[in-house]
Amino acid sequence: MKIGGRRVLVAEKQGVCLVLAATVPFSRLSCGYVAASDGWTDLADNFQMDWEFDEAPDGNIALTGELDLRRRREFTLGLAFGQSLSSAATTLFDSLAIRFEEHKKRYIEQWERPGVHRLPLDRFSGDGGHLYHSSYSLLLAHEDKTYPGAFIASLSLPRGESREVTITMQ
Repeated sequence: MKIGGRRVLVAEKQGVCLVLAATVPFSRLSCGYVAASDGWTDLADNFQMDWEFDEAPDGNIALTGELDLRRRREFTLGLAFGQSLSSAATTLFDSLAIRFEEHKKRYIEQWERPGVHRLPLDRFSGDGGHLYHSSYSLLLAHEDKTYPGAFIASLSLPRGESREVTITMQ
C-alpha cells in the first residue's frame, strides 16, 4: 500500500492498525497466509521473493517486504500501531522523521534519569537494597511518560491489603 507516496506494509484486526516502513524504500511487498503464502515459505524455495500478494483477509497472516538497498545499506525500520490507519501512519512517519541516533540518545537519557535521584541506601538495608530498588522502580513505572514527575493515581493499597470503605455523600 502507498501512504503519502511511500510504500508501507499494513495490517488491521478488530480496529487496531499496524503500519511498517523504513527510511529506505521497499522494492517489493507481500501479505500472505502463514505457512501457505507467506514470505518465509516463498524464500525457503529459492531465497528469492517471488510472490507479491496485496491482501490476505481473515487469517493468520505475515507481512513481507524487500528493501531497496542499492543507494544505502543503513536504515531504520519503524513499526506503529493506532486505532485507525491514519493515526498509525502519522505516528510512524513522525517517528521515522527523527534520526535513530536522536531516539537512542533520548531513550538512554530517560533510562538513566531515575537512577540519578536514587539515594545510596543499599548498605543500610537488611536485603542489600533490593526492596528499596523494587519500590523505587514500581513508583517510576507509574510515572507519566509524557509529563515526567506526574504520577498516575491509584486507589490500591500497598502490599495487597484490602479494606472496606463506606463513603457517605451529604
